[in-house]
Amino acid sequence: MIKEKDEKLIISSHFGKGNEHYNYIESSPCLVIFTEPHAYISPKLYTSKNNVPTWDYITVQVYGTGKIIDSIELKESILKEMIVFYEEEYSEQWDSLSDSYKKRMMNGIVAFEIEIEQILGKKKLSQNKSNIEQINIMEHLSKSEDTAAQKLSEYMKIDLQKE
Repeated sequence: MIKEKDEKLIISSHFGKGNEHYNYIESSPCLVIFTEPHAYISPKLYTSKNNVPTWDYITVQVYGTGKIIDSIELKESILKEMIVFYEEEYSEQWDSLSDSYKKRMMNGIVAFEIEIEQILGKKKLSQNKSNIEQINIMEHLSKSEDTAAQKLSEYMKIDLQKE
């Protein structure tokens, strides 16, 4: 989850205790990568034969400082916030679970927060190609069975409309 706290952006989430990343979250700079749609781009979509295959994508990298959340109350608060965001109807089931069961589940996770210090975004949507080639690529991706490719074509369409 990402929220604003004291005029800073904070990522809050958790690891399973089996994931050793939690051992390093406070002692090392943190990097979180948000990958958005991406797709292979065939050179057959270009008007010139002098081309090679490439990959179009959107990505965001977030750097920050992490800290472990030890408080059971804060850990449960983070979980409840995630439940409401991802599957609000599960809240009722979560609330009906016994306290001993919830405690065992929470003992199996390590909650954390990362204070975001830098955000870097990058998109490669064939901007270096001609308008005709961009339209060819966008139309090709929109017909793909791959939902990521379809989504990428939607972003390309938005980019082309801005021009």
